[in-house]
Amino acid sequence: MHPRLPSRNPHGLNNFLYRWARSHPPALAFKARTQAEAAAWQRAFRAALRKAMGPMPERGSLKVRKRGVKTLRGCRWETLYLAASPWHELPLHLLVPAGAREAPVILALHGHGPGKSATTDSRDPSYRGYAMEYVRRGFVVATPDFYPFGEREQKDHPGAGMDVLCNPTLHPEIDPYSVQDHRCNAGFVAAMLYGFCALALNIADVIRVLDYLETRPEADVRRTGCVGLSYGGTATLYATVLDARIRRAVLGCSFGRFAGHGLYLDELCGVQVVPGIMRLGDMAEVAGCIAPRPLLLEVATNDPYFPWSHTAPELKRLRRIYTVLGAKE
Repeated sequence: MHPRLPSRNPHGLNNFLYRWARSHPPALAFKARTQAEAAAWQRAFRAALRKAMGPMPERGSLKVRKRGVKTLRGCRWETLYLAASPWHELPLHLLVPAGAREAPVILALHGHGPGKSATTDSRDPSYRGYAMEYVRRGFVVATPDFYPFGEREQKDHPGAGMDVLCNPTLHPEIDPYSVQDHRCNAGFVAAMLYGFCALALNIADVIRVLDYLETRPEADVRRTGCVGLSYGGTATLYATVLDARIRRAVLGCSFGRFAGHGLYLDELCGVQVVPGIMRLGDMAEVAGCIAPRPLLLEVATNDPYFPWSHTAPELKRLRRIYTVLGAKE
């Protein structure tokens, strides 16, 4: 499956995993030849994936506490705290076009960085304010904070190197993303202490946002799309697989073999990990569970975090899944 060992150290953990995986092929790798076989495979893979993600919190009351409402460039901007479970409130922005009634919905999901505010900031060179662009086009847009970003960052649990983020000019030699990954990995460990997967907690919150939007007369959840960049793409992937209300998905800079950035780059941080996912299949299998719903992938041949050598073959495999399911286009 992989052309070379992931580490020059023959005794390293990654090489053990590589060798073990070659003797234990994924249990649910896609092999279907007919549409009926592919549909049965989807049901089996989705069920196994959901089991691997572990428990999700019980649904909360979905009551909201409003921090503020403002009118900005033709839309109503609400900052809300949603009772997503009995134990936590979810911070999110809700952007509603003026006069909206049963408008289509976009979930705009953020990646590593400042959280939900990134998707509304047109000055951010990565996001370019795509949440605002969708609301200008008539969509009701919801953009929540994920653990451990935005208002959900635990600044009283700084971990190693938090001063890099607070004072980046004092430590130009240190990549601030490495500090963010420390937070992500710490969050994964903390969640696992109680049997939770950090990614599953974030996906549960995306599902609760949709539950809440079903109560809003401005929104038509039957016409929902999900858009995410980087970690937001990862969250978009899993949320779309698990919630059929999401009818279309856009994944930006977030697709490729798990081993490409998990074994060869050590770049797959904790809040992106489903424990045991490669015992089931690879990213093509996960994304293949979205078919035949439309899926747009934005990938780059020079993405430093998703090596093209591990992305191109996976794209080919995903195209095959869509083709067998009758959705090649």
